[in-house]
Amino acid sequence: MEKIFLDTGFIIALIRPSDENHLRAKEISNRIYSTFFLSDHIIDEVVTFLGKYKETETAYEVGKRLLNSDNVEIAFPAREELEIGLELFNKYKELSLCDALSVVFMKRHEVKKIISFDSDFDLIPGIERIH
Repeated sequence: MEKIFLDTGFIIALIRPSDENHLRAKEISNRIYSTFFLSDHIIDEVVTFLGKYKETETAYEVGKRLLNSDNVEIAFPAREELEIGLELFNKYKELSLCDALSVVFMKRHEVKKIISFDSDFDLIPGIERIH
């Protein structure tokens, strides 16, 4: 089964009805069945974002669900991956470091698709953005 990378914005949109992309995220979620892939940085961003808006219980539950899901693989960066991520961050000024690390993980694990509402991923050759 093909792996698809999950970006922070998609996860947040999926769980927050007030998010401008909530309906689109639900639509995508209902039609894609796959093994999902993300990094610890994505979990960090999701939990931190929700915590910032005083949604700590939801943040905790989402973090636990992602960690314990049978169809979600989580990558953790090694020093070399962080170094490559920093180089991508420097090359593609539009990418955050977290996004650059997502690209590194996708390339390293041969994941070609990402579910994201962030058009900056369109700059990266070989990545197809589902949005």
